[in-house]
Amino acid sequence: MDLAAVNAVNAAVTTTVTAPVRADAVTTAAISYGPFAVRLVPLVVLLALGIALAVVGWRGYRGELAFRGRLGVRTAAAARSPETFRLANRVAGLPSLVAGAVAVVCGVAAFVMPNMLGTVLCAAIGLIGGVLIARAGGVAGSHAAAAMSVAMSAAERTNPSPGCAGCDCGAGGCAGQSEVCEKPDQPSQSAESAG
Repeated sequence: MDLAAVNAVNAAVTTTVTAPVRADAVTTAAISYGPFAVRLVPLVVLLALGIALAVVGWRGYRGELAFRGRLGVRTAAAARSPETFRLANRVAGLPSLVAGAVAVVCGVAAFVMPNMLGTVLCAAIGLIGGVLIARAGGVAGSHAAAAMSVAMSAAERTNPSPGCAGCDCGAGGCAGQSEVCEKPDQPSQSAESAG
C-alpha cells in the first residue's frame, strides 16, 4: 500500500469519526433551554400549587382540617356536620396528595425541558392535571358526605332522640324530657311513691 492510499484511508476514518461529534455539537447548540426566567415561572407556580394541594390533602386525610376553617371540601353535604366534613376531606385527601405530586413533578419537568414547547406542555399538563385530579377528589368527597347525610337522616327518623331507645316516647316519656322513662305496662314511680 502506498502512502497516498494510507492518507486517503486515514482521512476517511478521521472524517467518519469526527463527523458525529460535529453533528452532536451542532445539535446541542440548536437545543435552546429558553430564558431562565421563562422556565422558572412554571416551576414556582406548580411547586406552590403542588405543595398547597399536598398539605391540604394530607391534613384532610388525617382529619386535621378545621370544620369552620377555609380549607377542604366545602359543599352543603360536607358542611352538614363535623362528621360529614371529616369524611368528605378524608375521601378527598388522597386524590389531593396525588394532584400535588403531579403538579410538583410536572413543574420540575417543565424547568428541565430542552425546549420551550416541552416546557409549555409540561406546565399545562401539571396545572390542568393537578386541578382536575383535586376536583375529582372533591367531588368524590362530596358524594361520600351526601351518602353519610342520607344515612344520618334515616337514622334520625327512626330514632329521633338518642335517649329514647327502648322508651315509650309519648307524653311524660323521653319526648317530654322526664328523668324517668316509663313503659306503658309498668306503673310510674310517682304513682308508687304517692301511694
